[in-house]
Amino acid sequence: ERLSRWFAGRRSSPDSTDAPRVALFCDTYIEHFQSGVGRAAVRVLEAAGYRVDLATAGCCQRPAISKGFLDQARREGTRTMQNLDRWAREGVPILVCEPSCASALADDLPDLIEDAELGARVAAVVRPIDQFLGEEMLAGRLRLPWGEATARSVLVHGHCHHKSIFNMTPSLALLRAIPGADVRAIDAGCCGMAGSFGYEAEHYAMSLRIAEDRLLPALRSAPEGTTVVANGFSCRHQIADLTPHRARHAVELLDETLQSTDS
Repeated sequence: ERLSRWFAGRRSSPDSTDAPRVALFCDTYIEHFQSGVGRAAVRVLEAAGYRVDLATAGCCQRPAISKGFLDQARREGTRTMQNLDRWAREGVPILVCEPSCASALADDLPDLIEDAELGARVAAVVRPIDQFLGEEMLAGRLRLPWGEATARSVLVHGHCHHKSIFNMTPSLALLRAIPGADVRAIDAGCCGMAGSFGYEAEHYAMSLRIAEDRLLPALRSAPEGTTVVANGFSCRHQIADLTPHRARHAVELLDETLQSTDS
């Protein structure tokens, strides 16, 4: 079921108009491929006391940018940014589950589109969802309703775009606040998939070499039962293809560790 259809058919919570608003960017992955990540994001945000708008604004243009279709990205990306501007003008945070989408909205499109002021307005409010929640927690503006503590080992593979454009520190602090969680960041660079790169026959061997540099050895040495967190759609697939682990988005882990909420 598409995330947008699920979202339209439910009663939002909290009902209070005084609750702070956030906009969840409805990217291709959470809309069509792994809508469970989007549903988890909505539940976590609402459990944290936010009113959630689903921002069905169009594609971030990451695929077009990565393949060099810059005229298309400029044209269609302008429309996406104009659609997001309704939240940006009000200072409403635009939260993104997919790191490569977040970097496209905050870094690539503002340089590419002709309306520099529009690009700057949108870029100023775009955040990876886990980074935003971590920043709010560290600032004392957020208290999550944690469930009972459960001892678990958590390995976090940071996405290249998140580490280069944004800040992993608040994201890791958020996960370390989970009761009973022993959270460690994997000291690794790219997973080797890099969008469609690792799926292309001419790049397959290189993709494996990159993954074998540090990521795969770290996962092989992880204790049985370790939870692997990887926010990138491509990263999760690379890990699933090359290891026994099923990596999860941070919001999925948060969703299962909070006190139960309506779905």
